Amino acid sequence: MAGKIFNRRTNDYARKVSFNKRKKCLVKKLTEITTLCDVEGCAVIYNPGEDEPESKVFPANDISKFTEADRTKKMLSQESYVMERIDKAGDQLQKLQAQNRERKASDLWFEYLVDSTKSLVDLSDWDLHDLDKLNARNIRQIDQYIEDVRARENPRLPVPDVM
Repeated sequence: MAGKIFNRRTNDYARKVSFNKRKKCLVKKLTEITTLCDVEGCAVIYNPGEDEPESKVFPANDISKFTEADRTKKMLSQESYVMERIDKAGDQLQKLQAQNRERKASDLWFEYLVDSTKSLVDLSDWDLHDLDKLNARNIRQIDQYIEDVRARENPRLPVPDVM
């Protein structure tokens, strides 16, 4: 894959503006990398329009923007990172297991609804518990639906003000 081709700017003003913008970005990136990685850095920027090349050393010796606590606030050791990932994967596993139990209970509910000759005796305690939760949720949804229909059929009229 070919890289980007840059042409020299012929307009002096545009070239100076572009140089200053790119220099600012370069200095910002160098500041970020020295701060985040806790390393020292140096940039020597030569502008043909100036007599002396400009040099910058990072981090600046006079003022340190971030303390050690600020730099390491969100750092993770390898062990804590792995433990965080394990916890996240465990949470995802629990959610998926709950969804699978709910789907299984729903499938069982429809099986027993279609074939009334089946006996619930063969089911495990977990399956019975999940069916019970599914039935309770379905009953709540049906009750809510009935209330909504009744509210639409018999809207309550506002009570007139008696003076």
